[in-house]
Amino acid sequence: MTDLARVAAMVLAGVFAWAGVAKLWNRQATSRSFAGLGLPAPASLALVVPATELGVASALVAVPPLGAWAALALLVVFTVVIIRALATGVTVPCACFGSARSARAVSSVDVVRNACLAAAAVLAAGVPADSGLWLR
Repeated sequence: MTDLARVAAMVLAGVFAWAGVAKLWNRQATSRSFAGLGLPAPASLALVVPATELGVASALVAVPPLGAWAALALLVVFTVVIIRALATGVTVPCACFGSARSARAVSSVDVVRNACLAAAAVLAAGVPADSGLWLR
């Protein structure tokens, strides 16, 4: 189980790093998407959210259980935002992975993806706390 938990942590680290870098790459598109989702201070969030994602990716490598719980918390917040958008009929792009995905409006696919990533986070929380991923 520990090896599977380590793989889950590595996958999550990659996903969060990709998402963070992609959002920073085109902060204007990220800010527009956040504004369309009705989030407050979208320009500031376009910097804070990717920085947080990169921090979570780093934590998943350095201290996997801590990073896993942080990833789970972020995924819950992101999912609540998506569900709220779906419930209110918002059709703006998610920009979950920056401008690479900005052409498609938020959908239930994003909720399912986040649920799968959340399951991986719970699994990754099982990595022993005293070892980073690369210290085996």
